[in-house]
Amino acid sequence: MGSGTTSDLFISDDEQSVSVSIRRLGRVEHIRKLTRDYGRRFQRHARALAGGDPSEMLPPTQEKGITITPNGREIDLRLSSMPTLHGQDVSIRLFDPVSSVRSLNEFGYDATELEMIRELLRQPSGLILISGPVASDKSSTIYVMVDELNGGSRKIHTLEDPIEHSISGVIRS
Repeated sequence: MGSGTTSDLFISDDEQSVSVSIRRLGRVEHIRKLTRDYGRRFQRHARALAGGDPSEMLPPTQEKGITITPNGREIDLRLSSMPTLHGQDVSIRLFDPVSSVRSLNEFGYDATELEMIRELLRQPSGLILISGPVASDKSSTIYVMVDELNGGSRKIHTLEDPIEHSISGVIRS
């Protein structure tokens, strides 16, 4: 997922200030409060880094992505913002492309579960629906399954919201 066990960074306006929080191992932890002026500059800077207009909030349905390379390690970021009672909530999702490339064997499934999944993947057609809480490896599971299917003999389409990683040879919407 993101940086170690951190999957998200939140920069949220409240009544008097701007709160900075992270999601780590599925739990949101408050990091610090910023003055409203400094917090809003931080929000504008995040939007500018992601290619958005720093003077305008992103529409709730629009997300912007960027790849950063701290210390030579690529991390993909997805930024979204939502208007709130006191201003806005900016969310930045962290993706580590290296750590997300795994095999089904690494997800902790037992032998029976692995065989059931692989049997589903051997079917000539069908739909597999995966759901779960934020940062529960839903996307990683899907990408690993698609990678197992992607031997060049099938035409694979995915429907994703949002598309988080690129997969060579797969048509994605």
